[in-house]
Amino acid sequence: MAKAWVKNWRVIPLPKGELNLGKTLQSGQQFTWKKIQGDGADTVWRGVLAKMVWTLKQDGNDGNLLYMIHGPHRNTKIASKRKRQDGTDLDRLHVSKKRDSRQGNNSLENSVDNDDQPYDSIIKDYFQLDVNLRQLYIEWSKADSNFAKIASTMPGIRILRQDPVENLFSFICSSNNNISRITSMVGKLCQTFGKKLLSVDGVDYYQFPEVTALAQHDTEKTMRDLGFGYRAKYIHESAQILNKKGVSWLYSLRQIPYKECQSQLRQLHGVGAKVADCICLMSLDKPSVVPVDTHVFQISSRYYIPSLQKQKSLTEKAYNEIGDYFLKLFGSYAGWAHSVLFTADLKNVS
Repeated sequence: MAKAWVKNWRVIPLPKGELNLGKTLQSGQQFTWKKIQGDGADTVWRGVLAKMVWTLKQDGNDGNLLYMIHGPHRNTKIASKRKRQDGTDLDRLHVSKKRDSRQGNNSLENSVDNDDQPYDSIIKDYFQLDVNLRQLYIEWSKADSNFAKIASTMPGIRILRQDPVENLFSFICSSNNNISRITSMVGKLCQTFGKKLLSVDGVDYYQFPEVTALAQHDTEKTMRDLGFGYRAKYIHESAQILNKKGVSWLYSLRQIPYKECQSQLRQLHGVGAKVADCICLMSLDKPSVVPVDTHVFQISSRYYIPSLQKQKSLTEKAYNEIGDYFLKLFGSYAGWAHSVLFTADLKNVS
């Protein structure tokens, strides 16, 4: 069994309401974090991030985020410098600097060491903790009475800033699928094509596959044998395209406007408007984008655009109408607000 080498719980102080760890990890954005202990606010989660195994939990009393890292030491000089692109057309909302003043005054055990700072940076970037979520909730609640009703029961739901490669192939798996099956498929991808990192408490953990592994000639057959169906072809063909373009091409989409980014993504197989928009929102720094699926279509027709109730299915016109409506209502972080409404509509979120 691997020992934790960030040996005690490392604490990232957060004002209450800035993060709901459980609801965020169950909100249909990412599919590899697992509950390993507890329930509700006391739940402990474990998963792979930046090619390391992390254990996460939250202090139910004041909302602080705690983490532990397992396995051999890894150089984080590159990983900790994942800066957002310059020249973005969106103003970032920064959390108060008072957070730093709370460091070290927490009652929980805190193993603070200068060597841990790069890991703080990774987890802060992943949960986008520079975004003042409480202020956004206030603004959204003023703009929308329906959101105001939901806000008190759904605080702290954030958009993760994921690795674009993992985000892309995970959401190709999402086509005509539910969260449980997507989670199973992503797990199979990691176990079959990914590199094993280590075992923790008797469970093996794998990093997400490299694009070169998914582009191999026999990958499609293997995935079909694993039950991926038509998605096997989409994953394989998109991996081949990405392998030719280079992974840097995918990361470069963080630096271009939304419509151009969506158009570029739709050149990949199995990537329609919804999948492209999920990737734009969840890994390519486009927080205003609103991916529309059947859940969002139903929410929109029920609470926001009654005329949609006459439609039996989601058309391209309705898709664009919904996205434009939410952008006008919620502003430059409309994708974040939509995620709160989406999560509130899910049955599996505790």
